Amino acid sequence: MTVWNRWFKRSADLGGLGLARAVLLIATVRTGTEDEAYQTTGRFALEDVLGVRLSGAYTNTHGYIVLTDDRLKSRVLDIPQQVWGEFAEVQPTTARPLADLWDVYMRKDGEYFQSGSSPVGKPTGYPAITLNQFGKGQAVYISGDLFAAYTICNQWNLKNLFKDVIDLVLTDRLFKMDAPDVVEAVLTRQGRKTLVHLVNHNGERAFNNTIAFTEDVVPIHDIGVKLKLDSAPRVIRLMPENRKLAWRKLSGGRVSFRVPQLDLYSIVVIE
Repeated sequence: MTVWNRWFKRSADLGGLGLARAVLLIATVRTGTEDEAYQTTGRFALEDVLGVRLSGAYTNTHGYIVLTDDRLKSRVLDIPQQVWGEFAEVQPTTARPLADLWDVYMRKDGEYFQSGSSPVGKPTGYPAITLNQFGKGQAVYISGDLFAAYTICNQWNLKNLFKDVIDLVLTDRLFKMDAPDVVEAVLTRQGRKTLVHLVNHNGERAFNNTIAFTEDVVPIHDIGVKLKLDSAPRVIRLMPENRKLAWRKLSGGRVSFRVPQLDLYSIVVIE
């Protein structure tokens, strides 16, 4: 949190983040609202960039994100998305809302409807997701902590919702991969070579905070990759198999290729 706060303070001092070049900023909850002494400032350091003004804190243990922009519904169920954890209440200034924050249904005695988890209630009047154009850049603000909520419940809708947000604002991708979410990809440089590291995280999931041991690694087949390069490659190899991969030239300096099988860890070497 402090690292982000300091970065925000320096950026705010510069003035005009996103004016000189296209910048994508994604902020959540109360990012940039504390000083170096961890004291709340009551406002966003990049309020003009985010296009929202902090109003207060949402007091319930969970809330609901209701999508209002159809572009965020391609991978998720079109229902209120339950999100556990902290929310901030904000008012848009120049940002455009993409989703609304709804509260939870409470009993007449003020208690949660069932075991601390309540169904969706009424609109709070505050947005849950906003998009702001700032110079040549864009800023996305998410008033709830999607990442903490996903850690708590592993709800696939939250993960796919964030992917839809990325697809909405990041149209010119350096790298795109068609693979299950258990595949991790990391790009690195080695001299004039471009390396695509692929890791297969497929395995058993731990239950009730116990340790789960992966006994069998399930391979992933037919992974599609599109990558933007400075020039056409001479050869593309899959290592350590030392297998040549066929590739196809696309528009915009991009190439595409397919990895036939990923067991645990492989590297695609592009020369």
